[in-house]
Amino acid sequence: PAAKGMYVGFYHYAYYDIDNTHTANAEADHFFDTVKNYLLTDNKHLMPVLDVEQPLRAGWTGTDLSQ
Repeated sequence: PAAKGMYVGFYHYAYYDIDNTHTANAEADHFFDTVKNYLLTDNKHLMPVLDVEQPLRAGWTGTDLSQ
């Protein structure tokens, strides 16, 4: 819980390059499904952050990550 003026939020490092089941869409969907019940609009909770750092798999383009 946010207390004493401290802001809180959710963070996830996306592992979308492990295999064909870990797509960028699957990672984003899983992350959102996990945190959506905890998202509040009380000005003390930050927007969730999905950290995408892994290099693209062969044949992928930036468009693949933006869907």
